[in-house]
Amino acid sequence: HVHAGEVDLRLMIVYAPAKIYPLPEPLALEPQTLGEIDQPVFDVESLSPILYRLSTALELSLVLLDPNGKTILKTDNHPDFCSMMAGAAGGTYCQCIFQRIFTEVADHQRPYFFFCCCNIASIIVPISYAGRVLAYLKCGEIFLSSADKERLLEGTSMLSHAYGLDAGVLRDSVMDLHIEPKSRLHSAGEAT
Repeated sequence: HVHAGEVDLRLMIVYAPAKIYPLPEPLALEPQTLGEIDQPVFDVESLSPILYRLSTALELSLVLLDPNGKTILKTDNHPDFCSMMAGAAGGTYCQCIFQRIFTEVADHQRPYFFFCCCNIASIIVPISYAGRVLAYLKCGEIFLSSADKERLLEGTSMLSHAYGLDAGVLRDSVMDLHIEPKSRLHSAGEAT
């Protein structure tokens, strides 16, 4: 945040243990059967306060996605622009991008930095259990430079026309997106 020539200092401390202890055996999850595929049931009621506290501490939005890229849960500070684009074209707009990202993340199994549409930066963390990715935690939705934000502002009329969105509302939602350094996303990825 920039105020009258002053820049607020933001500090994130990530602790690394000096001694590694063995982790307890994971608890069994109760699966919910959907056809032939077993999907875990996410207790949204229990997860919600945890995600909101983490989102507040990081000052970044968080979204929990299923393995297909559909939103399970998102925090209140999720950008309106991203919500509008996620709903564009019947919800397939962002899901196509996520499928590409999920393929790339599968090789890493750790926080993965990426740009989604319009040079909006995020980091995604796979949530795995028993060698299988159950969900993804996406954090960020920020610009890394004012030039990226300006380019998107110039293209809002084209996006609004292509997806049937109100141009003024879309432009205002772009104005609300924050510009942050890339290091904030990497720190957030480690914290999540």
